[in-house]
Amino acid sequence: MIMKIFLKHKKRSLKNNKGFTIIELVVVFFIMASILAVVIPGYLEYSTKLDLENLALDVALTIREAQSYGAGSKVTLTGGFFDKPYGVHFDTSNTSRFIFFENTNTADNIYSGGDTIINTLIIKPGYFINKLCTQTGGAGYVCGATSIDIIYKRPNPDAIISRNVSGGAYNNAKIELISPDQATTSVYVSDNGNVSL
Repeated sequence: MIMKIFLKHKKRSLKNNKGFTIIELVVVFFIMASILAVVIPGYLEYSTKLDLENLALDVALTIREAQSYGAGSKVTLTGGFFDKPYGVHFDTSNTSRFIFFENTNTADNIYSGGDTIINTLIIKPGYFINKLCTQTGGAGYVCGATSIDIIYKRPNPDAIISRNVSGGAYNNAKIELISPDQATTSVYVSDNGNVSL
């Protein structure tokens, strides 16, 4: 008899206790909020860093592509016979793009209006070319250039580095890139053809 009363009472109490209590929901909410508060900022920082590294790789690969075109035996876009230099143009007046071009005016070794644009590479919004710097001899980098042109002319794989639309007399160039959170990375180009990050 006592057992019947106990089982009857237990069945009634189980029917009334279905679902979650408010306290359980609040505890689960705070656990999820704590986990997300740690994970999301880390993901955003990682994503920004990865995008900046990818941009630097895009710049370096475009410079290498210009070197390959310039030193190779590719028929030029303008129908020439392998005598046109190829290069990459960086300009602080438009820091959200850079230009891969065929230098049709071979005497100047700089990007100018008459040159053939092979590709204009648009940089992801929020990322920019921050500084353009050059180096001569053993001196340090001098930043503040308004433009840098890196030209490769067949048959030499060495770079001709020009600054501010003047002739090439620089040993090294540095293209500094910046992300939305102000992190920076640089691409280095030397006149011996080396491109590095």
